[in-house]
Parts: sequence; C-alpha cells; structure tokens
Amino acid sequence: SSSQQETEVFAGRLALAKSWGAFSAVYGVDAYLDRFDSNQALFDKTIADNSGNLINRTYAEVGRYPGVDVTSYAMFVQGDYQISQDWSVQAGYRYQYMDNKIDDFVAYSVQKNIASGKGVSADAVPGGSTDYSVSLFNVGTIYQLNDESQLWANFSQGFELADPAKYYGQGSYEAVDANGHYALKDSINVADSKMSGIKTDSYEIGYRLDTD
Repeated sequence: SSSQQETEVFAGRLALAKSWGAFSAVYGVDAYLDRFDSNQALFDKTIADNSGNLINRTYAEVGRYPGVDVTSYAMFVQGDYQISQDWSVQAGYRYQYMDNKIDDFVAYSVQKNIASGKGVSADAVPGGSTDYSVSLFNVGTIYQLNDESQLWANFSQGFELADPAKYYGQGSYEAVDANGHYALKDSINVADSKMSGIKTDSYEIGYRLDTD
C-alpha cells in the first residue's frame, strides 16, 4: 500500500510600524486556513508477490486519516523602548483563536476490511468542531556592554496542538455482524475527547560577543 497526504495552506498578515521618540511598536493581524486530506492505495498482494513487488496494482483507495480544516485568527503588538543608548526593553502580546473542523471517519483498519470484502458498511467516528483561544506574552531586555558584547534576557510563551488528523478518528468496533456491518463501540472523537493544547513558558539569558 502507499499513502498520499494533501495539505493546502492559505495565509495572510498585515503589520504596521510606528515610532514615538525612544518607543517603537509593530502591531497587526494574521490569519491562515490549513486544509488536510489523505488516502491510502491498497495493492493486490497476489500480483505484488508474484512480480517480486515490481507490479503494484491498486484494487481500492481508502481514507488514511480524517479530513481536517484548521482556521486561525490572531492579533499582535510588539513594543521596544530605548531606555538609554546602551539599554533597551521589549514586550509583546498576541491573542490567537483557532477553530478545528474534523470530518466523520471510519477507522482505517475497518475500511481495509470492507475494501477486501470482509464487510459492507460501518459506523463512522463522529467528527465536529472544536476551538481554542489563547493569550501569549513576551518580555525581554538587551544591555550593550561595549561595541563587541551585550547581555540579554527574554521570557516568551508559545502554544501548539498535536496533529488533529492523527488524534481523532480512531475507534474500536464490534465484530462484523450477519449483515456485514461494523458497529462502533467507542472512539476518540471531538465531543468526548477534546484534544488539549500545550502552552509553554520559555526563559532565556545570555551573553553575546561579536569579534568581527
């Protein structure tokens, strides 16, 4: 078998910069849409074995992961203040809203069984929509010791999600019934098992030397 994954990303960003004496700022908005789809081609095993895997004839295509649309909107502001010729501080804020839409999906293993004639239908793991909103901050400072060296420190926050296509859409099924149907027993779905995001705090301190 072989898999194919397609990702389409549409993104945009608008940023403006302003300065007022020793203070400067950049602010704006950004957004993106990330669409994901995938399938798996199933090869005829007999033909592949008889040809030493030189001939791979597809007898069916099934879904590999549920389709996912991720939409994100964010606004941000980043400021810089020059306290003196040698010392500056920076701070910023970002607000981000994300919406994940997940398609209904029959588990990959069950799709394979149906494609090979071991059943005719199955319940789908229900999809749905789930959203996240997060506020992220950063603050830092740089002190120029001389023309060649400086001290700096920084605190920043980040947020990320695992791959929703690989998290959702998994289910366990009853044995195929007399009518060739696979009934869903339990599953990882949007309504019952919302994926948690990971928010991180990062601290950095350092010394930079330029000898050029």
